[in-house]
Amino acid sequence: MDRTEQLGKNIKCLRLAFGETQEQLGAAIMVEKNTISSYERGRTEPSKEVLSLIAAHYMISVEELMSAKFYDVGKVQIKDKKIIFRNLDVFFPVALTDDSLKNEHFKKAYYTHMEMLDLLKEENLAGFEKIDICVNEYMDAYKDSVSKEEAAVNLIGFGYLFFWIFRTLPQMSEIADYYLALQFYFSIINNDNEYGFNRKIGEEMLYAFISVENKYAARCMLKIHSNY
Repeated sequence: MDRTEQLGKNIKCLRLAFGETQEQLGAAIMVEKNTISSYERGRTEPSKEVLSLIAAHYMISVEELMSAKFYDVGKVQIKDKKIIFRNLDVFFPVALTDDSLKNEHFKKAYYTHMEMLDLLKEENLAGFEKIDICVNEYMDAYKDSVSKEEAAVNLIGFGYLFFWIFRTLPQMSEIADYYLALQFYFSIINNDNEYGFNRKIGEEMLYAFISVENKYAARCMLKIHSNY
């Protein structure tokens, strides 16, 4: 398979994974549907400018778009959780654009986020010491339209990352999970967000912990709902 054909398969795989039609991708990068079809079939290769637009659209680098084999992802079987730890930036990607880095809060959150992932790849939980910094800075970045989308994506990614870690690391106690959620539920975390916004985040975290049989979260939510 030559480079152009591999690139075309990657573009098609990413487009389908994001639930887009050829028309929608074309509109996003300002080319016609037929041009997208030609790229995907390996008949023509996008220009450097178009490659940059496609990569930015799917929140990956041009190098990843060119050299990765996204079309083979479905053939991989993961049997060892250490593989996930070593590839956290693949399973829990961090959104980034040049514009979002112009926001100082996003910039600080992003670099802290990457430091945490590097530590967690080695199953080093010291990275959790910087959770508050990262979340608070992303929250502030969310208020800026320039970095709003990327900050939201990365906050959601954080939620899924912690949910997975809490389920796979026995040394993370149920009570630690519970109090982490309460910081948001009662808006006692140090950020400038409205009470209702923080509370919604905390509520979703509590329900996630209930789904993995956290008795503290279950007891809390039962008590709350019994008062309504």
